[in-house]
Amino acid sequence: MSAAPRAMVLAGPTASGKSALALVLADALPLEIVSVDSAQVYRGMDIGTAKPSAAERARVPHHLIDIVEPSQRYSAARFAADAARLIGEINARGRAALLVGGTMLYLKALLEGLDDLPEGDAVAGVYYLQRYVGVGGDDGFRDFRLLVSRGRVVAAMARQAASWVTNVKQGGRPMAVVAGNDLKELAVRAAGAAGASFAGVDILYGADGRPTVLEVNSMPAWSGLQKVTRERIAPILAGDLIAALAAQARPGAQA
Repeated sequence: MSAAPRAMVLAGPTASGKSALALVLADALPLEIVSVDSAQVYRGMDIGTAKPSAAERARVPHHLIDIVEPSQRYSAARFAADAARLIGEINARGRAALLVGGTMLYLKALLEGLDDLPEGDAVAGVYYLQRYVGVGGDDGFRDFRLLVSRGRVVAAMARQAASWVTNVKQGGRPMAVVAGNDLKELAVRAAGAAGASFAGVDILYGADGRPTVLEVNSMPAWSGLQKVTRERIAPILAGDLIAALAAQARPGAQA
């Protein structure tokens, strides 16, 4: 039999049977599973994340599950570094690495790399993109936060600031807005591409007039958004969570 490949990828949407298939493969091949899931990395986030059970994790080694606290940031770049290291370690044990999950941004970071961001200013992370993509007008800078849950936009706001830092906690002013279909469709597509059933998607219009996704945040705050929308966000999200759990509990449902 030929040597096991360095790594195999099993990707797809939630409830498509990835986890069950991975276990079947593990019974037939010498492999270890590397999770490609932006929610499963967090300790304590066990509801709605379809983490493998203790029995499944005892059956075959799993990696990148329960590795950081919810208060810590875990990025696509960090995943790429962690996964590359794990693939090497798994191969050194004479086994194949099976990457399983649906966070496509993580896979892209590992397989294709990430574009270099401009060097830093006072504010880190996504605000680099706001500075270099955003276009200010006479009334300052504006972008949009759309809250996506289960494939639809449940609420939206604009954020206005004198500088390119529009985050509400950094001084941005939340404003009521009726999001157009172009923004809604882009937000839903972006959340889906990142493998997030629930996310805050930040979008702005660039110099060419086209909307650009800044961030897909799977753990967004919505206090500023709630101040400017009539939608009762908490009950909506609670209902979506209950529906998701009910769907998982139905006979025949798979992770």
